[in-house]
Amino acid sequence: MLSKTRLVFNEKASGQTGTGAQDLTFLIRTDACFATSGFRQKLVSLLQQNVSAPVSSAPVFNPRALGQASGVELEKDVKKSVHAAYEEWGHSILNSIAHHVNYDLYDINESVRRLSVEFHDSRALAEKIAKNAEDFLSAQPGHNDVPVVFVSLDEMFHKCRAPWGEVAFSRLFSLKGDQQFGYIARPGRPPIDDQVKVFTQLLKDMQAQYGEKIRFVLLEDNVRHAKMLNWVIDLMDGHGVFDHAELACISTCFCSASQEERQAIVHKGRSIPLVAAVEFSSKSFEVSTPRDLFFDGYVVEVEGELTRLPGLFMDVEKLFKVCPDKVDSFREEVRDASMRFCERIENEWNVNVPLSWFSCAKAIAHVTGADEETPMLDILKKLDISANKALSLNAIGDLTGKPPAPSA
Repeated sequence: MLSKTRLVFNEKASGQTGTGAQDLTFLIRTDACFATSGFRQKLVSLLQQNVSAPVSSAPVFNPRALGQASGVELEKDVKKSVHAAYEEWGHSILNSIAHHVNYDLYDINESVRRLSVEFHDSRALAEKIAKNAEDFLSAQPGHNDVPVVFVSLDEMFHKCRAPWGEVAFSRLFSLKGDQQFGYIARPGRPPIDDQVKVFTQLLKDMQAQYGEKIRFVLLEDNVRHAKMLNWVIDLMDGHGVFDHAELACISTCFCSASQEERQAIVHKGRSIPLVAAVEFSSKSFEVSTPRDLFFDGYVVEVEGELTRLPGLFMDVEKLFKVCPDKVDSFREEVRDASMRFCERIENEWNVNVPLSWFSCAKAIAHVTGADEETPMLDILKKLDISANKALSLNAIGDLTGKPPAPSA
């Protein structure tokens, strides 16, 4: 069953408390496990090293870790601790967004403005859209028992069906975040062309096995426009996917696409059916990922390598639709919330939290000039919140004695 909780920050948005207001609605998939996975692994690894070492030689003495009966218990306790800190961080960020977002961009009545936030269980949502696709296909004429291939376009979807495929791509951003380029493979994944070639071979093998073209379903997180999906379809067409298969439907978590946009999702003149778990007719909503401000980020190229840079280090006005006159205040609040996260973990586990524990360490080190073993708190404390659209990072170089890298 789909799980969601509704939070409304009236006092942060406008000071109005009237009911029936025209909300700006943020849809958020729960992502604590996804966002903090690498961080938790690094923390557990350090704690286990400390427990196994003699107290006299342990780099940090952790009474709490020593009290764990097993590695499994330690992992559970770390997960609980980090998720609680992440939840506190997230609530602070949502309050900041409610206070700083530019409501003018959404044509919301100026007299009553508020941010309404819906949390959706990410695993339940993935199961829901897979089931929606199955129900849709079972109602189609000529339905049979030949397996349908489910193809994920979103990195948060877990492998909930078999056979399973994935096209792992993201849009490339400039380091400042003020420019967007084409689609490229997600960091750590093979080039997009190689991914589609593997998918094509899977379909070719299945066609030979079952003696007919294979149906496949695209699983997406949000559909607002046809352009990106048509790019995916054209990419597949160029690699011979449709010689062996047909696209049965697109199943998405959220959808606000107009009928015109839906009908514009096509392959060789055929409009592709679209089914959605949650539909919105209003334009005043966003599928939001607050973790991109600190724990994740936007794909950028650093020293010839694709990686991610958190929004805190980029153009938050553009990326998070912040009011131009509130940019500095928003950055400061995001920075302070991120510092509290680090301080909470350090106090609970008696550890230092280095930059290297965060998945975006390489990009942050590049733009700040900091070493990856620099405590994240030191980096955050040194950030110079300026009136420029990207953070002023000139003060960071003195952490390592070298100047920060220029922002491209």
